[in-house]
Amino acid sequence: GLINAKLFETADSKHIPKISANDNEQEPRKFGVYGTPRYMSLHAHKGKELSRRDDLESIGYMLLYFLHGKLPWQGLPVNNSTNNNSDKYENIFITKKMIHLDELCANLPPEYYHYMLYVRSLKFAQEPNYRYLITMFTKLLYRINMDQSRLVSPLINDMAITFDEQLSLNGNNNN
Repeated sequence: GLINAKLFETADSKHIPKISANDNEQEPRKFGVYGTPRYMSLHAHKGKELSRRDDLESIGYMLLYFLHGKLPWQGLPVNNSTNNNSDKYENIFITKKMIHLDELCANLPPEYYHYMLYVRSLKFAQEPNYRYLITMFTKLLYRINMDQSRLVSPLINDMAITFDEQLSLNGNNNN
């Protein structure tokens, strides 16, 4: 069946500005905790300032949710005497932090494990190697014999573009 998922909530979203190379070693500041706990990065749970690594980690949790239909921290027991959201957030954080990535990505192609390992290893202001990530998943699509000649937005079929067109739009003309 279909999985009902809310991709984002505008009330919980925050603009993350691009960080210059000079700020690459900058330590993230403390912010409040916001976002959907199920998909929050480990840094978001700690209330730290977010960056691109956190977006990618959240996307990873969403992909795993779509593929497994559930995440290990869903349905954790809650202390009914307190019924406190902070307890719930803390339980989710501890489960995310303690689970081994090979367990989280069990029964999936190894690319999902490598993706999560890569995004969790990124530094706060480090620019992710998007080409590496695109290449990794493109090879996966070829390997499982899916037609990836047209990358289609699941929401807007009319905006389909080829993989090569997307690379040229991004200024990456060397294939």
